[in-house]
Amino acid sequence: MAQTTNVGQLVTAAPYDAYPEVEWRDDMELGAVELFMATAAGSLPSGLLHNDPICYLDRAATWAQAYMQSPNDGTDSLNLYDVSGLAHAELYRALAQAGNPTGLAVTPAEVLADLKHQLDASVGQAATDPFGLGFAYGTGDAVPHALGYAVEADLYDQLTGGGDYASFEQSQLNWVLGMNAWGSSFVVGAGAVWPRCCRVAGTSARSPCCRDKAVSPAAVRARLCSKSCTTSRAAPRCSLRGG
Repeated sequence: MAQTTNVGQLVTAAPYDAYPEVEWRDDMELGAVELFMATAAGSLPSGLLHNDPICYLDRAATWAQAYMQSPNDGTDSLNLYDVSGLAHAELYRALAQAGNPTGLAVTPAEVLADLKHQLDASVGQAATDPFGLGFAYGTGDAVPHALGYAVEADLYDQLTGGGDYASFEQSQLNWVLGMNAWGSSFVVGAGAVWPRCCRVAGTSARSPCCRDKAVSPAAVRARLCSKSCTTSRAAPRCSLRGG
């Protein structure tokens, strides 16, 4: 059993748990719906505890409802901490595959509505940002969250057969690839300008463009374009001494 009290510092990361996830109901939903799809495909090995696909679909719906009723519902995008966007999309498809059975904890309409709820919150956030980012600065890793919203927007439009979130999806991709306050693509190797100072031991700790935890976009851009650390492909890489 893991020790849960009087535990000291175990790793050098900050925070000490490195990835402090607090939501798990979405993980259960996604796991259950994938088990439904696996068992529904047939050709199952012998000895399984449950070989009825509906058993797993029922569990997935139950966990989806639990997530919808949790305080974390609609507060995050698809990312390593919260996979509800993917789980909802998969559950919606699984329900259709099973003929939309009645008596489950959630209906297809409720699953779709919750996915829309999450997207609408990010669209509202994007409306407050000059560059259209659907995620608040300083609250986490903006790039994977923006990409997560783009994926969710595409999934929603696939499920509905419409294009309600097509422009929002594109705006999140645009932000990641350069239409942002830094004027830089955040995908290494994509576009004409992209960061040379990544999270590499030594470089990230000593490079002048990477050691500040929070600076203004103008200051960041100035650092990115300085002699010591540039985003240009033709310029030298950041040295370990920052020169």
